[in-house]
Amino acid sequence: MFGYEYPVTLVPDENDGGFVVTFEDYPEAITQGENVADALREAEDCLEEAVANRIVRGVQLPRPSSPKAGQSVISLPAPTAVKAAFYCAIRELNASKVELAVTLGVDEKEVRRLLDPHHGSKLTRIDELLRILGKRLTIRLDDIPASISTEADQASAEELPRGTTWNASGQGAGGLYVVASKGQGPKGRYVNPVAGIREAS
Repeated sequence: MFGYEYPVTLVPDENDGGFVVTFEDYPEAITQGENVADALREAEDCLEEAVANRIVRGVQLPRPSSPKAGQSVISLPAPTAVKAAFYCAIRELNASKVELAVTLGVDEKEVRRLLDPHHGSKLTRIDELLRILGKRLTIRLDDIPASISTEADQASAEELPRGTTWNASGQGAGGLYVVASKGQGPKGRYVNPVAGIREAS
């Protein structure tokens, strides 16, 4: 298993100002921020929704790539990280929800709730079931990086490597997009160029 910490790329938006935020490991996850601090806060919300979206669709969650020079690393919020860990452990079994329920000795409805990224589940319950599967959760406490504190709110485009204005084709971000609007977290509105605008549940 692995920790759910993913490198993020900030590209100055030369047309509208601020920064466009993308994830190499989640090309569908795109957001933006007015400055570095704002962009990194939005990145966490966007990453959370991208992971939740993959869990709902039954898509594999990628292992984090190694951060490159100048990249920040975004950690998945703890409640979603726990759900992601449970989801990955279940995928290893390649079993149906019914078969999984039998293996864990629980009702199938509980399995569905535990795999729902938007349903609040007890940490102790997930940990208990993971141990049945031969897994365990580990917890680490880190300081919040200064780059997303209020001291960094004045960061400007000159503080990051210059680049061209972000565009989907240039970044290879094909397929389903999870594009976060400014100032909105995982329960806000996201734009999908294929399916239009949807409300994240």
